[in-house]
Formats: sequence, structure tokens, C-alpha cells
Amino acid sequence: MENRKIKESDQKVFLSEVEKYLVGSGAPGLVSAWDKLKPFFNDNFEKIFMLGKTSHGKLIEPMDLMKIYELIDSLRGNLELNELLDQIVKIVNKQLGFDVVILSLLNRETGQFEKKAQSGLPEKVFEQASKQKISQTQFNKLLDSEYRVSRSYFIPDGDTNFFEDYGYLSVKPKGADTGDSWHSGDILIIPLYSDKGEIFGFFTVSEPVNGKRLEKHTILMLEIFARQAHKEIENAQDYANVKRELNRFSTLFKVGTLVTESTDIDKTIQEVADIIKDETGVQWVAFFFKDDQSDSLYIKAQSGLDSTRCKGLKLDIGNEGGLVGAAAAAGSFRVSNDLGSYSKNFIKMSDETRSELAVPIKSKRALIGVLYVESSETKAFTQSMIQFFRLVANRFGMACENIEIMEKLENDLTLHTSIYDLGNIVNSILNLDRLLRKSIELMRERFEYWRISIFLFSENRKKLVLRAVTGTDSEEWEPLELEVGKEGIAGIVANTGKFLNIGDVRKFPLFIRGAKGTLSELAVALKRYNEILGVLDIESPKLNHFSDFDVKVAHLFSNQISIAIVNAKLYERERELAIRDGLTGLYNYRHFREQLRKEFDRAKNFGRYFTYLMIDIDGFKKYNDAYGHSAGDEVLQKLSEVLKENSRENIDTVARYGGEEFVIILPEVSKQKGLEIAERYRRNVEAYNFTPTEADKAKPLTISIGVATYPEDGDDQSVIIKKADKALYKAKRRGKNTVGVSE
Repeated sequence: MENRKIKESDQKVFLSEVEKYLVGSGAPGLVSAWDKLKPFFNDNFEKIFMLGKTSHGKLIEPMDLMKIYELIDSLRGNLELNELLDQIVKIVNKQLGFDVVILSLLNRETGQFEKKAQSGLPEKVFEQASKQKISQTQFNKLLDSEYRVSRSYFIPDGDTNFFEDYGYLSVKPKGADTGDSWHSGDILIIPLYSDKGEIFGFFTVSEPVNGKRLEKHTILMLEIFARQAHKEIENAQDYANVKRELNRFSTLFKVGTLVTESTDIDKTIQEVADIIKDETGVQWVAFFFKDDQSDSLYIKAQSGLDSTRCKGLKLDIGNEGGLVGAAAAAGSFRVSNDLGSYSKNFIKMSDETRSELAVPIKSKRALIGVLYVESSETKAFTQSMIQFFRLVANRFGMACENIEIMEKLENDLTLHTSIYDLGNIVNSILNLDRLLRKSIELMRERFEYWRISIFLFSENRKKLVLRAVTGTDSEEWEPLELEVGKEGIAGIVANTGKFLNIGDVRKFPLFIRGAKGTLSELAVALKRYNEILGVLDIESPKLNHFSDFDVKVAHLFSNQISIAIVNAKLYERERELAIRDGLTGLYNYRHFREQLRKEFDRAKNFGRYFTYLMIDIDGFKKYNDAYGHSAGDEVLQKLSEVLKENSRENIDTVARYGGEEFVIILPEVSKQKGLEIAERYRRNVEAYNFTPTEADKAKPLTISIGVATYPEDGDDQSVIIKKADKALYKAKRRGKNTVGVSE
């Protein structure tokens, strides 16, 4: 093709001929069309003139140029790339006369030509063909000078295996060769050149409607159309790129807004996964978080797969954990854009996966997790896509750090407030069991623990006794004792004084289950002034549940509870001293009267009954005279033990009334039953040897008992006491060592 400057006279002649043809033809609308066409010809005369000349010097018919102009004009203003490409191939198909047209564009990030639009092929056939990409190296091999026709390339049937290698198909059976007929394997490639002369795409046309080999005239028509269409394609590509970037910025903005405003990391991370999946078109998105207990990665949230397929999935940090584990270990992103050629270990969740990307999520201090993405496309993760996901991961890392800071502040505030409230409980409750129960109830309410227990030492300190429980099954808890140092996590802590945080109790050989479903347990010693008082024990149905913060909570609560236990025991001791007789250890007269009042009010209010016993030692003065007062005191102590041993613990009230007299309150005991109990007391005392060791011979000691019952013997406390006193003296008059009953 001759490259020369067009003379102005040539331009005028050419335009004059075109104008005569258009005006003289009388075709409707051509005159007005020329008004539009003329400025275009003026602006592009040189290009049109050069393209319009054949090797024989013959110009393309003006009507053909007009037709091309109208076709190009119909494309203008369409900025949606896919719609524009479909429109272009349909024009080549319908207007320029080819049954099969395929348009391919260069993906600059992958360096491959991708089939974007077609006309004439079944959709399923084209969908399959589209999966086969053409590299620039492969394409350049076709641009051989022997195939060149004008600026295009005609490849005859049989010269190459083009259809097989590049995913193109012939839709017509091979017919007889008439010399000038088009063969089913013939193909014409028309490159799309940018303004810089670079090939950014190409048409392939085959199966011309007339079945003939192409004339240069037709090829020039295609080239002119392609030359003018390239600008519209570039505009649409630019628009698509801008739109894609805007979409990415929009997605980043949505993600940024979510994570910045988030106070619930679990809910937020799932929403982010769904947004990324929906707006980037990837196949699967997963957020893996680091499990510090097992040094592995688990799925925190995912979008794109059935959750059952991901349940329980854990990956090791390192190459054994695939791309996710490798990215976590390296602290930088890892990408594979062709898993078919990926030689290293990889783990994919779908057979359709062709590309995968793993980006670490980090805070300033450490690895948080990994953002992992799978795509069904080969070379799906371009540099811009990788940059996008890195931005998402960075934004999420900062958000996690902010949330962690906020959670720490909130947790610290909750902890300090709870310790303050626990102090109020400690100062207001002196009953030990109620104090323990209220303390752990506060702890469970504030920190949502599953189950909390408190164990205290038995009197001989060989066993731990369960004293308080709250949480699951706490309504039905049964007494439990653990042998110190030999049984249970709490038993070991009681022996060593050091806390234990067991992430999986199934692996702890001495574990004794407190509640069904327990999988992890935290136990902290209750200590005061280096003395171990017991154990605070917390259980969870989740593996590796307790964090450093939980350990901190347990220690602070244990300190406060330990102080409370010591104070409560001191109070109990002082109270016992105030209500106990100093010699016998039984309740004193003042406490007896208080208990009698309470029992009387209870029986009266609820229509119940009780029996009252008054006891006197027979001949106690003679015993004192015979053996001395210290021996008498010893008798009082021994008798007190006998009475206590034959009474119901924490039900009956046994008290020293004064001197050698004792009283017993028997709640829910009738007169007949009271007589039987009184007789048992009498027999046991009679059988007991009270004789001092220095005595020459045994001196028997007996008691007399008076019995009165409410309401049978009176409806007033003083009446009941008087009736029991009369019954006692009645027994004395009958010869002592007997039981008298009020009549």
C-alpha cells in the first residue's frame, strides 16, 4: 500500500465524485446523510482515501463507505462493553455477510486474548470455546507474512490446526472445492489496532454468506469497520475499567464502613464475606482466624459454599496448610493463578477451582488470620485484584485491632465494675454459703460463663468439698468430694496452688466431669496469706475456650472471694462464741430462747408441731462433792457429746439451760415420737461410763427428762416451758432416771 501525502486536488476530486453520486442517485435520505458524512470525510480523508484504494487503484464504492459510516454511527454512545461487542459481531454477521463471527480482546494483566462476543455459534459451544485462551505468543505465530492480506491475515483450510488449537469451530460441512469457494476450515483474522499501533484484539470471520472466497474489496470493508470500531471499544473498555475501579472502591467503602462501625466481629465478618462474594464474582471467600491454642487456622466466616462442607476445617500454619498456611507463615500474600501447574501443596474446596489467593490479616502486634479467595477462572487474580484484596485485609486487620482495643476497654470496665460490686456483696453478706453462691452468680452474669463452682477444704484438709455451683445443671447439683492432689483439675490446683487452664479436658488423665458436655476448664486456687482455702472452677462446652483475660478475671475474683471466706469464717467463729456455752460447746440459753421463738412462730404460722425436752442430771451435786468440780465439768462435757451424737444435725437444737440442766427442741416431732427420742437419750446416758479414772469404783450417772409438745400442751412459749419443767419434776419424784410427760 502506497504511503504518500494526498494532494488537495485529489481530495477535491474524490469528494466531488462522492457528492455527485449521492445527490444524483436520488435515494431517499442520502442528501441529508451526506451533510453528516461530509465533515467526517473532510476530517478523515487521507485515511479513507488510502484504505479506499485497491492494489489496482480502484476506490471502494462511496455507497460502501456510507454504509460503514452508518454502522459505526450506530455504535456511538454505547459504553457498556458487553453490549457493544455483541452489537459489533452482529453487524459483521448481518450487515457484512458472515455466518460465524468471533471477537477476542487482550487482557493486558494476563497477557491472553479472551473470546468476548460471537455471532453464529450455539451458546453452549461458545461457552466451552471461551474457556480456551490465546496467549500473545501463540497469536503472533499466526501473523505470518504468507497469510497477510492488506492488514488482515487469511489462513486457508489445512495450513494450520487453528480450530483445534484455539477453540474455534467450523459450523458448515466441508463442500466441493470449486476453486473460488470458501472452505469450512478457512478463516480470516482482522486485528484491532490501537492508536499506538498495538494489537488489542481481533475479529475472526468465517463462513461468508455467499460461500465465496473474499475479495480484497470485502476485506477492506472489514478493516475500515474494525479501524473505526476500535475507538468505540477502547472507550467502552475505559468506561468498564473506571466502572470496575468504582465498584472496587464502593466495595472497599462498604467494607470499611462495616468494620469501622462494628462492635460484633462475628456478625461483621460474615457480612464482609457476603459482600466480597457478591460484588467481585469470585467462587468462594473465607476468613480463617488463628487458633493460638493449637497454632492452626479455622474458618471464622465464609460465603459461597454449604457451611457443612467447611465445618471443622482446620489448616496448619506452614506449607502443610496449603496456600492459606503458607501465607500465614510468611506474613505475605500467596497466589496461584493456575492450579493445574501449581507444584506445591494446595487445598481447594471445589473441583472447579482454578485460581486461589491467600492474604494475611495482621494487626500491629501479630497475625490475626488469612483472607482466602477461590475462583473458577485461570489467572483470575490480577495485580489490581490482588491489591484490592490486600486493601480489604489491611482494613479488616485495623478494624480487628480497634475492636480488640474496644473489647479490652469494655472488658476492663466490666471487670472493675464487677470487682466493685463483689466488694459490696462481701461486705453485706456474712453467711458463707450464701456469700459463695452470690459471688459466682455475679461472675457468671457479667462474663457469661457456662458453669462455675467453688470447692472448699474439708476439716481434715484431705478432700475438697463442693460448696456452691451456678450455671448449667446447677439446680440439680449433687454433693461432690475430690481427693486433694489425686482427683480432678480442682484437686490438683488445691494441692499445688497454681492455676490450670485445660483446653481439652479429655486429654487430662485426672479429669472428673462436673457437668455433662464440659470440654475445657479453668481452675484457680482460693488463697489468703499463702494459705489455700479452696478452688474457683470454671467450665465450658467449647474447646480452648479460656483466654488470658478469663485467667485474669478468675484470679481477681478468687482474691476477693478468698478475703470474703476468711471474713465469713471469722464472723462464724465469733458468732459461735457468742451463742455457744463455753464449757460444753452447746448452744447457750440466749440462743436457745431465740431458736424456740423461731420454731414457735414457724409451727404457729404453718400449722405444724414440735416437741420440747428438758433434761436434768440426777444427783449431780453428790457427784461434784465426791469427785470435785473439774470432774463435774468433765461430766457436763461428756453428756453434751452424747446428746449431740443422738440429735439430728442442723435440725434439732441442743442447748445448756443452766447448771446441770439441758434443753432440746425437736421440730416436726409429735409427743409420742418425742417420748421415744427422750427414752433413747436416757438409755444412752445410762449406758455411758462417766466415772473419773481416779475413782475407786464406778459411779453410775443418769438423767431425768420432761416432755411437752406444741400445740398439744399449750399455745404459748412460756406455757410449753412450764409444762416440760413440771414433767421433769414428775420424773424426779418417780425415782429419777425416767421420762416424764406433760398431761
